[in-house]
Amino acid sequence: MKKILQSKYLIIFIVTFFLGLLSFVQVREIKSYIVYPASETLSIKQVDDTKANKDYFEILEQFAVTHHIELYYPVVTSGKTETFTFGKGEDLTKLKNSYVVGGYWSSDNLSQDDLNFLKNKGIISEKFPAFSPQMSGLSLLFSGLKSLITWGIIITFITILTLLKLLKSKAVIIRRSLGTLRKYALIELVTDVASYLVFGMSVFTLVGILNGGLVYTNVFSMVIALFLTLSIVIIILLILANLLVFLVIQFSNPISIFKNKLPNKGFLGILSVLNIFILIIFGTSLIKTIKTIQPIYEAYHSMSQWQNYQDYLTYSRHGLDNPNSVDEDHRLDKNQMAEELTYTRKWATFYLAYPKEKVITNMPLNWQVEAVSETAYSSQNTHIVNRQFLKENQKMGYLEKLAEPVKNYLYTIYLPEKYTDERENLEKLLDMGELSLDKTISKFQFITIKNGQETFQFNSTIEGQAIPEQLQKDQIFVVVNTALLDMTNIVAADLPRALSEQSIFERHGFDGIAKQTDVQKGILDTTNVYQRMSTYVTELFNSLLANAISLVLLFIFQIMIFYKFISLAIRLKAKQIVITSLYRPKSKKIFFSILALAFGINIVSSIGVWLLTKELVLILIMLSFLILEMLILMTVSAIKLKKYRVQILKGEVEVV
Repeated sequence: MKKILQSKYLIIFIVTFFLGLLSFVQVREIKSYIVYPASETLSIKQVDDTKANKDYFEILEQFAVTHHIELYYPVVTSGKTETFTFGKGEDLTKLKNSYVVGGYWSSDNLSQDDLNFLKNKGIISEKFPAFSPQMSGLSLLFSGLKSLITWGIIITFITILTLLKLLKSKAVIIRRSLGTLRKYALIELVTDVASYLVFGMSVFTLVGILNGGLVYTNVFSMVIALFLTLSIVIIILLILANLLVFLVIQFSNPISIFKNKLPNKGFLGILSVLNIFILIIFGTSLIKTIKTIQPIYEAYHSMSQWQNYQDYLTYSRHGLDNPNSVDEDHRLDKNQMAEELTYTRKWATFYLAYPKEKVITNMPLNWQVEAVSETAYSSQNTHIVNRQFLKENQKMGYLEKLAEPVKNYLYTIYLPEKYTDERENLEKLLDMGELSLDKTISKFQFITIKNGQETFQFNSTIEGQAIPEQLQKDQIFVVVNTALLDMTNIVAADLPRALSEQSIFERHGFDGIAKQTDVQKGILDTTNVYQRMSTYVTELFNSLLANAISLVLLFIFQIMIFYKFISLAIRLKAKQIVITSLYRPKSKKIFFSILALAFGINIVSSIGVWLLTKELVLILIMLSFLILEMLILMTVSAIKLKKYRVQILKGEVEVV
């Protein structure tokens, strides 16, 4: 009895620990998107132009001091994004080149009265939550690979706990005779819930502290949301599990229980369904985890290339410095068009003014024209790059030496030999009208390159949980001769503006060129690409490690349930097997019927995994291991059956 009770609390602790581990990774992933210890974000959309930026910054400083909050504002200095904190008396001259319009982070919640106060001072703003804490719990249960693993662990935990309780049915049935069954069932439920809550609060407090919760108050909000969400699910399932055990004991015949005739056949069916369900979760999670290993390895490998570009950055612009960003009316007005052209040319000039050897550009050509099929190779694999992109890939040894282009072509297109038939499609894709002042120049120059050449993409774009691809083969490259572009044409001017946002820049000189071309106030922030990629890859590895550890736990639980299933199936026919063991053929027939049932569970679950993943080879490998596991467990049960046949003949079938 003591052993069983210890097992109960041990199972609860282990499950709580691994749910805490998954939550730890979840918090780290969400936290990586929260730059500051903030509760809300403040977006300043528009200000009264009659005042200088300095005056508005003084208003924000006074606002932060009087409201006892801190406002965090990203400032680009020497090509790096640093933080200016309002409310701490910092030197406002640091903001002399900054624009008041933009995004701020608030250490505390802001009220509508706060926004009205700012509006009266000439500042039109909006507030948004820095994050939604409740989403962290919901995403752990309903989003991504971790949700599968989480549900697998929870369901397996409840199943094992129910099994442990049913093993005590002989002792519990006596309480029914004494009239204390309800009291016992209530105590069992309370101890289950209380032990989970005690273990859970301890583990999740540790999760919060290890994630910087003592500094970032919003981290504890996430941890609390995760704990409450998981607790609601687990407590509901604990109530159902204890209710099931209570009903089984309440309505079972005491003589049947003492003779080991508990309605095991019905429970065997439930175990069969649970086995299928858990195996499907385990198999799907395992295959998805395996499929992430190769991309993560490639991402790690790419870091050796990124090390040579540790001083390169990207920028993002808020667009609020655009004179037409606030006015959403039609843009047919000549003044509006002129302002838009001036704004676009300003950003184009920034890109063109940057030293060519200090900027690397790679922009996927993703626009479509009706004359070219979306499935055409050129529609999906054409990138507009600059010459430095090609030179850097040659330095890395990916690209061979390329033929020198003729200077008076607008587009130089490097085309792999096997895709020379894409020329017509490329001409249609790149035909954006007359983009050059010189009407005599030719638009297209095609240079054939060898097939099978890979290129490093310098891809620092991270969207969701997608791993940026760094090596691609047989791409089509378009180099635009920007010196020939007509900068009085808004379409032509918008091309280098777009290229700028798909480029990485050497940090040295960034501030000077941004100031010189009057774009500094429009830059929201800058990001060191090497640091971003390094941090992201590390987070991916941590997530993979947590998934792997959780899968090991799920696998162990799955073995326990499968073993209980087999032992229960054998227990139902244990005495019959022992008695007929003298007649080997009949004994084997009983064993084979159990084996067929277990094999059927493996087949059904494998089909379920295949329908979800379509990974036939990996499923066949998994099925082989499951069959091996099944044979080992059957062998162990058979050995125990032989060892304890005397006790079994006496009716003590629990030994199986």
